[in-house]
Amino acid sequence: MKRLILSILLFNFINCNSQISKELEIFIKPFEDFKTFNAMGRKNDSISKLLNKKATEEELVYLSLNGKNTFTKGISIETLINIKSKKVFDIYENLIDSKDTIVYGTECLSSSASLPNFMFQSLAFNPNYSKDEIISNKEILVRKILNKKPINIELLESISYWIPQNEEFYEPIRKIVIDNKSSALLITIAKYKKENDIELIKSFGIDALSAIEEFPNEQFREILENNIKFDDFQYMFALAKSCTPETV
Repeated sequence: MKRLILSILLFNFINCNSQISKELEIFIKPFEDFKTFNAMGRKNDSISKLLNKKATEEELVYLSLNGKNTFTKGISIETLINIKSKKVFDIYENLIDSKDTIVYGTECLSSSASLPNFMFQSLAFNPNYSKDEIISNKEILVRKILNKKPINIELLESISYWIPQNEEFYEPIRKIVIDNKSSALLITIAKYKKENDIELIKSFGIDALSAIEEFPNEQFREILENNIKFDDFQYMFALAKSCTPETV
């Protein structure tokens, strides 16, 4: 029995270590020292093109999910996205709740995004995709987020500005806004410009400024008058969109 267990463990060990070729393993070894993504993208593009030549699609999928650090995962994902692999959507489904963080850096500045947020942005703003393909990509990704329970609200909020205005998403997102008092997703709901959302938007008070900017309406005048902030860009944007002879 012990011999059988040892054989199974050995088989699994060998199998796990044979997911990528030796040549690819040597090529990606330096990635383990990379702490940040190049914010300008040029270096990433060069690495991605080389990685695409050395790795099969299956190897890229494996590295996207099991890379030793977030750079390895991120560059593998980016490579799959650049070649328009449909497998990125299955990867996304597996990474929706990932806690990994991609760090972007220049010589002076750095910023970060969760790995699933990074994937969403890469699929939503990639020049290799047509406008229709990008809309389709966004819809597929949002659908996957909403279908996975419990819903990753933090991820949904981080992409709120880019969620497509699809009727399919309206009710589930509206429910999240109500249940979680999410001002970020209120912006998404405001884009539908539905009269029955006016009271919901008003209930957020000053936190509704971004939503008011998306859905200017005379009924939000009280919020703007009671919270005058001429030194606040968000307030000024909302005011400008809502401007009438009465508010001037």
